[in-house]
Amino acid sequence: MTIPIQVPDELAREAERRGLDVATYVDQIILKEMAAVAKPALPPSPRLTKEELAELFAGLAEFSDKIPDLPDSAFTRAAIYADHD
Repeated sequence: MTIPIQVPDELAREAERRGLDVATYVDQIILKEMAAVAKPALPPSPRLTKEELAELFAGLAEFSDKIPDLPDSAFTRAAIYADHD
């Protein structure tokens, strides 16, 4: 569908700065907004009781005794990023 619109001068300048014609730039803006609106909102997180929270933490810690101890040097920036910057 095609509709005539008046484009503010600032928008036209921004399109030019980006190397786009105004119609293409407006299309991009509309598509970006449509994508943002189309994303469903995350449902609210359920509130856990103290017992449920304790059970969750116990499950996380269940096999923590099997995690090997690492020296402090394993957590330096150089050690973490040894293969890249």
